[in-house]
Amino acid sequence: MATETKRELLDRIEGLETENEVLQSQIDEISDIIGDSGEEEQGSEDDDQGEE
Repeated sequence: MATETKRELLDRIEGLETENEVLQSQIDEISDIIGDSGEEEQGSEDDDQGEE
């Protein structure tokens, strides 16, 4: 196993933080679509909330 330099580790952290921001944004979008009562709406075929 090769030892990574501090710069390589910092670059990797930056990449992971960016990826995390993208994934969190997707989670927020999904949350907006299903709304606060998402558990109650599971399986609903006629859920049009959040569609544009």
